[in-house]
Amino acid sequence: MGEHRRRVQVYPASGGSYAYDTGSPTGLAQYPLRDLAFVRESGKLPGGRSYAYKLTYLGGQTVSYFDTNGNLIAQIDRFGNTISLTWQQSGSSWHPLTVTDNYGQVTRFDYGTPGQVKVVAPVNAEGITATTTLTFYGGYLQTVTDPMKQKTTFGYTQLGGLSAQLLSSVAARPGRTPRSPTPSRRTKSRGRSQRR
Repeated sequence: MGEHRRRVQVYPASGGSYAYDTGSPTGLAQYPLRDLAFVRESGKLPGGRSYAYKLTYLGGQTVSYFDTNGNLIAQIDRFGNTISLTWQQSGSSWHPLTVTDNYGQVTRFDYGTPGQVKVVAPVNAEGITATTTLTFYGGYLQTVTDPMKQKTTFGYTQLGGLSAQLLSSVAARPGRTPRSPTPSRRTKSRGRSQRR
């Protein structure tokens, strides 16, 4: 969801972008389905964080909570599992800083290098931290490099009459492949076993 000068845009799970509209049955202007309700509602989450908007999927499947800036700060499913997010402001934009799952594992976003975002996953059972690197230019995603150094590159095309460029190509290059140890072979030479 995004908000600018009290203009609220919501991006529901079914896709699309819809403006907050108190006159709509769902709370979203021209939203074609009747599977959710978006309302302006103030309250506090467990832990004390305040929210200003609430998005409820009918049937009680998932409830999402947003702060006064329009940023998603928590999502709670029907079983009470919670995902929480923190944000940082950069100029007029907001960027996710952390995502914490129901088990307390934290995924972090590093914006230390201009034009680049590093997504750092929680430490796994082997004590390894996996990092995925995204690069941007002119507001467009250029590359995604996964923890195995496999890089995916995105190309864009400018079409007449459109201010935005359209995605035109996706190309992936293989990265490092884990090497398996080569099993040794034993051969017989003059009555004794010999490795080679």
